[in-house]
Amino acid sequence: MPLLLIGCLILVPVLAIVLLKAQGAIVFLSLCLGSVLASYVAADMTDVLTSMRSGQSPLAVSQMVHIILLITPFVLTMLFTSRTVRGGKHLLNLVTALTSGILFALLIVPLLSSDLQRSIMDQAVWHQVSSLQTLVIIIGATLSMMFLLMSRPHHKNNKKHRK
Repeated sequence: MPLLLIGCLILVPVLAIVLLKAQGAIVFLSLCLGSVLASYVAADMTDVLTSMRSGQSPLAVSQMVHIILLITPFVLTMLFTSRTVRGGKHLLNLVTALTSGILFALLIVPLLSSDLQRSIMDQAVWHQVSSLQTLVIIIGATLSMMFLLMSRPHHKNNKKHRK
């Protein structure tokens, strides 16, 4: 069961990016945004939500808020950039989709329940995945920045643009 869950956590985002033809590089950056939101906004949102609904466990609310803040930019970016990968960019998009899938798993597992975390983190496959964390982030960030720099508009130097 935990091996299947690890595979799903990595492969479902990869397949979603590839099948939707979404921009894997931008999706990777949206995961980074989600991580920042979860780190810096979740505590305040948890306080607000638990004060509104006193019957819920603050830990459960906190876990849900973290997960929602992490996933929301990721899902929205896939939807907004769907069908935008064209031409010879499919291989680069596959690599960035793979880095996005691995980063998704690395970010979501610590937000799961402690029992589920333990069962996943006890797997040898998880140790291999987590040992690639630095490499995945460096490759994903580098490719994402390259993609953004390559996709900016290029203006030809002609009379229309001169003043």
